[in-house]
Amino acid sequence: MLRSRQPGPSQQPDTATSSSSSLFAGRRPSPSRSLENRETLLDSDRQTQDQISSSLVSLAQALKATTMQIGAQIEGGKSTVDRAAEGLDKNVLGMEGAERRMGTLRRMTEGQGWYGRIKLYAIIAALWLGAFLLVFVGPKLRF
Repeated sequence: MLRSRQPGPSQQPDTATSSSSSLFAGRRPSPSRSLENRETLLDSDRQTQDQISSSLVSLAQALKATTMQIGAQIEGGKSTVDRAAEGLDKNVLGMEGAERRMGTLRRMTEGQGWYGRIKLYAIIAALWLGAFLLVFVGPKLRF
């Protein structure tokens, strides 16, 4: 069920509102004093507003200077980023070339099969034997 917003005959008016208005009823300042108080309040508020406005202007100037400085740093960093990108591009090209060479070697070694591996081991053993003979037997020979 909905209540009515307007007090009916059975509802009493709010006692807090009526008591607060009765408490402050005798404290009304005189019109001339009220005008002086309002002028002093307006003057102090105007001074505060001027101070806030001047501080906002100085903050805006500082923000603009900082923004310009950051923009200059970003512009200076662009060349570094461009050089790094060029270096990375060169590195990628080198890695692609190495990948092609490794693929060629892999195809060559895998294409030989079992016989190719035995042949590779025989070549390595012959090189070891040649190195051994050169180091240990070579100095003993006199011509």
